[in-house]
Amino acid sequence: MIIAEIGQNFCGDINLAKRLIVNAKTGGADLAKFQLYDTKKIYPPDSPFKKQAKEAELSFEQAKELFD
Repeated sequence: MIIAEIGQNFCGDINLAKRLIVNAKTGGADLAKFQLYDTKKIYPPDSPFKKQAKEAELSFEQAKELFD
């Protein structure tokens, strides 16, 4: 089994996420893995990375859309 790690590489763009899933499948992956997290819980308010992480955060609805 081959799992493609997409993580935050879709930069918050759901259409890019879908293309990355297709590319992973074309490249031989059986599954595509995203990272689901709550930015508010893992980054302190003054973190320089918080904005970028928030932009790439998947909502439950987006995760379900990608799964479907």
